[in-house]
Amino acid sequence: MADSPWYQDAVIYQIYPQSFQDTNGDGIGDLPGITRRLDYLQYLGVDALWLCPIFESPFTDAGYDVSDYMRIAPRYGTLGDLKRLIREAHRRGIRILLDMVFGHTSDQHRWFRESSRFRRNPCSNRYLWSAAEFGGGKWVWNNEGRHEMYYASWNVSQVDLNYGFRRLAKGNGNSPRDPGVRALYRDCRRIVAYWLGQGVDGFRCDAAGFVGYKACGNDGRLPRLFWRSIRKVADKFGDRVLMSEEWDRPVEAVNEWGFHLSFSLLAGNLKGLLSFGKPGKGRFRGDPLAFDRAFASQSSGVRRKDHGLVLFTSNHDSGRLADCSGGCDALTALGFLLVLTQNAVPKIYMGDELGMRYDSAAPSHEGSGARAGNRTPMPWTSGRNAGFSTAAAPKLYLPVTKGYQRRNVGIQLGHPGSLLEEVRGMIACRRRHPSLRTRAEKITLHARKNDPVYAYGRRCDDDTTVVAVNLSGRPARAVVSLRGLTGGRAALVRQLLPRCREGLEVRHASAAELGRFPLSLGPYSYQVLEVASL
Repeated sequence: MADSPWYQDAVIYQIYPQSFQDTNGDGIGDLPGITRRLDYLQYLGVDALWLCPIFESPFTDAGYDVSDYMRIAPRYGTLGDLKRLIREAHRRGIRILLDMVFGHTSDQHRWFRESSRFRRNPCSNRYLWSAAEFGGGKWVWNNEGRHEMYYASWNVSQVDLNYGFRRLAKGNGNSPRDPGVRALYRDCRRIVAYWLGQGVDGFRCDAAGFVGYKACGNDGRLPRLFWRSIRKVADKFGDRVLMSEEWDRPVEAVNEWGFHLSFSLLAGNLKGLLSFGKPGKGRFRGDPLAFDRAFASQSSGVRRKDHGLVLFTSNHDSGRLADCSGGCDALTALGFLLVLTQNAVPKIYMGDELGMRYDSAAPSHEGSGARAGNRTPMPWTSGRNAGFSTAAAPKLYLPVTKGYQRRNVGIQLGHPGSLLEEVRGMIACRRRHPSLRTRAEKITLHARKNDPVYAYGRRCDDDTTVVAVNLSGRPARAVVSLRGLTGGRAALVRQLLPRCREGLEVRHASAAELGRFPLSLGPYSYQVLEVASL
């Protein structure tokens, strides 16, 4: 798989910048803080960092309300700080992805201020305006200037951009050929080219399907037109990546819209498997077969070999992986193993590798609402403010989560029994074995409803592995056939993960034995086996 693009073999790590590491004592994480922690990220083994929005913003929605795409918000630092981060990350073999929000802007953006004027101007058609509400969604009266309604999918201060919405009156930007709409396309391409020119390796594209007003009933034509035009810009810069957040049509995003990667719909299903197996649930009632079939159906729909789907542990909007496992590290580790060994690109949210949990006590901040519990500061040490900031506690972006003294990087780093080191070992195993990466073939070996054992083979050229997990708190067994993985020949079976005692790692198996190969798994345990034909 030497010809695989870098992003297909990558493990992506998501950073919520304002909660990651503060270096200037203002209580808010910043770009120099990310640079400071690059050695940790290199140690963990990740290949790319996705940073949530760092652009200038009034922060009514934590930066997803952009007021200037060409400027970094001062609280995060300067363009020089970003360049240093990119340079130091690249020196460690780590790529940098920025979060790009093109579905809407802040109402403080210069474009919207111009568009709101009564007199016609080059920005008049840059947003959705109407004298009468239609199509559902949120239409908001603008009582100054135009005295019309504008459309806002998310909240009144985040105004949807107009990429040629067909339901608008003629002359109001109802076609991608409208001069004002064409100018918007050009400006977006210019923004993308600018940041790629600064050395950024690509973008995670927020709410990609809303470019084209999905909430108003438009089809996929406008997302396809817009994102393909952005893809042309990215392609001019070489091996850059566009990653789509598109929940309803991820396969269409990679097949038709021009994205290299798109988020998979199956992250919620995976968390469901963990929830069914967590302590206190009793007999396992999950359905690995349904997950396996759904993922196979979705991944097989991706037509291009250099494109793919992303499977993630959690993110800044959804509950954490450890919440699904009830805080059981052994079960959380199984979730990580499944994310890291499917035929998808894995994405880890900061702190998940420590077993961080949703903090229900976190107060809403910058429009987060209940999502604040996913955005609390990264716990680095057992000291003041978890090592996140030297600021007084009331000045922190969000309060540190209680219990950080027992669950932080300092305690888990280098500790053989910690979740952090277990995840690091999984990432290293994935790196060593091409069969565990995205493009390798997947062969389901055991997946049944109400059965906690889920096993599958992965194969790439001469490298073959088997992944088996027991999602329940009770010992479990299964018998699987490995003959299809070896062409019916005898094989040497070696356990890669978890590490075994000397003398128990290698097993010679005849062809007959491979036909009925026993898997014996303890509570919440797993095995990753290397299968080499003799």
